[in-house]
Amino acid sequence: MEVDADGTIRAQGETVQQVLVDGKEFFGNDATVATRNLPADALERVQVYDKGSEASEFTGVDDGTRIKTIDLRLREDKKNGVFGKVGGGYGTQNVYAGNATVNRFGGGTQFSLIGASNNRNLPAFSMGDYIGFQGGLGALGGGAGGFSMEMSGMNPRNQSGITTSHAGGINFNHEFSESFDLRSSYFFNAAGNLLEGNTLRQSLLTDNAFSTEEGTYRTTGQNNHRGNVRMIWERPERSSLTFSTNVQFGGNRGYSENTSQTLSGEGILQNSQERTNPSEGQNHSVDSRATYRQLFAKPGRMLTFQGNGRWNARGSDLLVYANSRFAIDPTGQAFDTELLDQRQDEDQDEMGYEVSATYTEPLGRGRYLETAYRRGSSLETYRKDFFDRQDGTETLNTELSNGFTKRYITDRVGVSLRINRDDYGITTGVDFLNSQLSAELASDVPLNRSFMNFLPRLSGEYEFTTTKSLNFEYETTLIEPTLQQLQPVINNANPLVTVTGNPDLVPEYRHSVQLGYHSFSQLNFRSLFSMVSATYTRNKITSTQTIDEQFRQVIMPENTGDAWTAVGYLGGSILIKPIKTSLRVNGTYTYVQQQQWVNAVENQTRRNMGQIQLSLDNKKKEVLDWTFGTRFNLTDVRYSELVSLNQQYSQLTYYTIIRVPVGPRLKVNTTFDYQQYFGEQFGGTQTVPLWSASISRTFGPTERLEVKATAFDLLNQNVGISRSANLNFIEDVQYNALSRYFLLTATWSLNKFGPQKSFFSMDRSGI
Repeated sequence: MEVDADGTIRAQGETVQQVLVDGKEFFGNDATVATRNLPADALERVQVYDKGSEASEFTGVDDGTRIKTIDLRLREDKKNGVFGKVGGGYGTQNVYAGNATVNRFGGGTQFSLIGASNNRNLPAFSMGDYIGFQGGLGALGGGAGGFSMEMSGMNPRNQSGITTSHAGGINFNHEFSESFDLRSSYFFNAAGNLLEGNTLRQSLLTDNAFSTEEGTYRTTGQNNHRGNVRMIWERPERSSLTFSTNVQFGGNRGYSENTSQTLSGEGILQNSQERTNPSEGQNHSVDSRATYRQLFAKPGRMLTFQGNGRWNARGSDLLVYANSRFAIDPTGQAFDTELLDQRQDEDQDEMGYEVSATYTEPLGRGRYLETAYRRGSSLETYRKDFFDRQDGTETLNTELSNGFTKRYITDRVGVSLRINRDDYGITTGVDFLNSQLSAELASDVPLNRSFMNFLPRLSGEYEFTTTKSLNFEYETTLIEPTLQQLQPVINNANPLVTVTGNPDLVPEYRHSVQLGYHSFSQLNFRSLFSMVSATYTRNKITSTQTIDEQFRQVIMPENTGDAWTAVGYLGGSILIKPIKTSLRVNGTYTYVQQQQWVNAVENQTRRNMGQIQLSLDNKKKEVLDWTFGTRFNLTDVRYSELVSLNQQYSQLTYYTIIRVPVGPRLKVNTTFDYQQYFGEQFGGTQTVPLWSASISRTFGPTERLEVKATAFDLLNQNVGISRSANLNFIEDVQYNALSRYFLLTATWSLNKFGPQKSFFSMDRSGI
């Protein structure tokens, strides 16, 4: 398993969509929340599996739907009691960290209070925290059926700038009876970020290229409240009713200063800019849904009604001050100057609903026929007003100010056939989708369009044995243009790069196919997971660019034609018994082919991105616990125009994690990353070593107090580097990063189980 920089868990090449404790959701099934506090011996087992849908679990009839899930099963004697922890610390560079949790399990109740705060570039609750909170998953290490997790994505060096995070929440689940279950949570988080960076971007034109150098200073702050309630009434083998509602509201504030200059392919200055953008905004949303299922006397016969309603509102207030200079002679010696001083008010609201009815009829011999009808409607309104500022007064700019309304209505009728056998299952079906799009500018005539499409689908799974399986899925989807893509309202927050929508867009039609094979041997700890997928998109919506002689850009979305994406994943592990070491290897390959239009000239872009990773870790961890690994990433970009500008860059990482128990109470941890960035177009090879370490000791007869000293970036060499390739440009960003600090923390366990043994104490922060 792997954890991405944004906290996403990936297992067997797929995204984990649910993390459960004893089959129940925590914090609204948000797989980025909670904290480590359960001791390792509280877990009976860890399950990573493809969970069936709620409908199939209720009826007992497999409908072919699968959701990648982690379920942490508690031991029977650990399902009752109060446990948790409280801790905090302070260090050099004014670094601090604190967290507290209180949990009570028992009597059909799961109750949790959590809180955390830090300024170490870590989320208040990381994915490692979440899984630890859910049961100390990492403590099982290689002992849970060969389970392992790669936490490199949570390295603080992967975060842009310096981030401070605060969060807190309440989770309450209770089984009032066999027929009524309540699940609820409230969560609050706030974060601030300071980013200072420099960007070098190389962009493609029709006959040459140009480069942009940009410096950025930006501060951002945001806060968010979200609560959810889910109630389940169930009469076994008869009916069930599920109701849930989610409420979210928050705000944000930012301030940025940017300086930039654009050079032609010959290195002549074409434009430069100094820009300031203070901003603030808010957002609110409510989403409620209900599902009723009715079973009949005939096994497998079921009628389902579903409905949901939603409301979203957001607004922002942005100040734009830009001083732009443009070359007016070929030598770049004479310039014109343009000043822009505006306030921009933006408001967007959305209301929508969706209702559906589904009937399932058993045909005998494991065959089931399903018919369904679904209707959905959404209404979005958008308004943006521009105010020109001069000498302390504001004047409405009627030429730029505009409003937009979009309504999207869909009617969908479908039929599918499901065949279940002992070792395989197949589902095939087709939907007919009639969609109606209507839009209206505040100052223009209405736009009305309708689309009719057939959406076929096919899926199946075959179990060779209980530990070997093959699955296949093909589906088609219609992707409607977003309001932002449709609305012809100018965004000139950066006068050098203005963006506008396109009301002539039509929906994308997407074909997706995926094939996966999973094999695992509990006896010898061997595993093999493979997956290949491909996506073909017709009427792909892509941003086209118009660039004038002064290198000002206008970006607008267009339906540019066809696009292809292919992804392959292969991963496996094996136990090398003579040296009691586990070897894990995995690789991912991604291919993207897409059209890009620059100044009305078509350019085919082909991106090849690959990653391969190898790691070794020992199985006997009583004396020494170690992991050694390496990871190589390669990006190759090819253009049909200007082949001489084809690009290739790569990144090589070596990493080591060592944990040494020095006696029964003292532990030493150390991590070392050595990253190399290759790419001549970015000035050659850059090397960044990062060494962190910690030492901890427990105190007291039950070892409930732990004191830890942590050193981050002992070599004081950490820098932030990010490289990416887009359709017609590549860029290198270097930004401020956490520098060397020392931190002393103390943690008190609120349970009698003693110190927690968690793999996540060995994460890349060195703590």
